[in-house]
Amino acid sequence: MMLPHRDKWDAHYSTIDETVYIGRDVFVVVASTLSLYNAIELLTLISLTFKRRSGLYFWSILIASFGIIPYCLGWFIVYFDLTHDYVGMIIETVGWVLVISGQSVVLYSRLHLIITDVKILRAVLIMIIINGLVWHSTMTVLLFGSEYSPSDNRRGFNNVFNIAEKISISMFYLQELIISGLYVWKSMEILKTAFGNTRNMLYKLFTINFVIILMDIALLTLEFHDLYVWEQGIKLVTYSVKLKLEFAVLSELIEFVRNRSGTRSRPTKNSENQSTLVPLSSMHGGNTKGTTASTRDFIHAGDSRTNTTIAATNPIPAVPTNDSIHVLREVDVESLSAYPGHNQSTDELWGRLPEDPGKGMVGRAL
Repeated sequence: MMLPHRDKWDAHYSTIDETVYIGRDVFVVVASTLSLYNAIELLTLISLTFKRRSGLYFWSILIASFGIIPYCLGWFIVYFDLTHDYVGMIIETVGWVLVISGQSVVLYSRLHLIITDVKILRAVLIMIIINGLVWHSTMTVLLFGSEYSPSDNRRGFNNVFNIAEKISISMFYLQELIISGLYVWKSMEILKTAFGNTRNMLYKLFTINFVIILMDIALLTLEFHDLYVWEQGIKLVTYSVKLKLEFAVLSELIEFVRNRSGTRSRPTKNSENQSTLVPLSSMHGGNTKGTTASTRDFIHAGDSRTNTTIAATNPIPAVPTNDSIHVLREVDVESLSAYPGHNQSTDELWGRLPEDPGKGMVGRAL
């Protein structure tokens, strides 16, 4: 987080006509424009996609996406000296906090989908909280101290700020590297036995998190080469792209649930005891027809996290009927989570319709 004036980046700026924009200025404008565009697009997609506006995933991706706007505007204001420094610094600092920690929380909110170890999940959450409290507060104090402390102390603040900035960026990138690394590690482990749509989704999850790791390495390289303007602009664009990639993971997850065996799904409070039954076909006299009989033989397969139950029911028909086989399948969104029945992050993707006697609660897809 560095907020110098435009002239501080160029020792010869005072000899240049203020109406002339150098290549770096054009880069700042382009990076800011791209970042703002991505942020607005993300906010629009979020508002159109989520039916239930609750849960850790929804709020984290909403806040992180919104944070790009003040982060970008604050940097733009200070760089071009559009108003008092402290105005741009306050705006940029708020956005910086929302984007940096928000991105990590977004990654964390999906981690339980592939990792079941509660200790690992808790350790990751503690790491995010500690890093946020320590480095956001420290860097904010040093930033304002380097600009507004007494002149005798400014050099000391600047020296400490330059060192602490590299450390804080390294810690935040290490944090994202650990979370993305957990995705990659677990995805590779599951890919060994996965197949079909599950394998495709996990492969995309693996690829996206690997790309995020490469982006973090590139940003860290720019930071340690003291290319602050380039690092700041590329960071804004990169974080907006990261959030769009995370949204792509969400879209893949929803498509996986929708297309799995051509069924629809719904969240339940207890996925081991409740299910949504979707008739696929009925065989009447050798012909395939839609299931419409009020009295029918059926096979009900209910998948849960720990066991599989097969129940066969053959009620006595009121009138003679031909033998028929009705195959029903269910896909429960909760089955994608390591913690069925306690997955707000998954539940929030689905709306709920009123109870319909004989049909139960029906999930409404996005």
